[in-house]
Amino acid sequence: MSLAVPLLVGLIVLGLVLTLLAPRRISVRRQLEPYVVSDHRAERSSVAVPSRAYALAESAVGRLRIHGHLAATVARAGIDVPLGAIVCVTVGAGVAGFLIGMSVAGVGIGLLLGVGGIAGPWLVLSARGRRRDRAFEQQLPEILDTL
Repeated sequence: MSLAVPLLVGLIVLGLVLTLLAPRRISVRRQLEPYVVSDHRAERSSVAVPSRAYALAESAVGRLRIHGHLAATVARAGIDVPLGAIVCVTVGAGVAGFLIGMSVAGVGIGLLLGVGGIAGPWLVLSARGRRRDRAFEQQLPEILDTL
């Protein structure tokens, strides 16, 4: 019974991470939204975490003075998800990794899995960003030839 709870939490966090990092097509309207003047803006929240948690997570990241770097990583990966949502998933993955590691092998392994859970989503985002940059660089000569 004591092992079932951390495993269930880990599966839920894994599902959230996979849902969050799934490739999504960004619509043209959403890409042009910053440049178009409108009276009402669509709610950008597309993940089940409340927007208040997003705001708290983003303010915590802002206080650590790493907001710009993390926002650039998310933008480079091409993911249309608020930074606060990714921070919430990262914290959840770290806590789940710690709980699973601690219940299976002790505190040391729990700490290692917790750090891995925190670093994992950011490593995936940076890998997606590098892949996207390479694809752009491969297409750039063709685009310049058509001009």
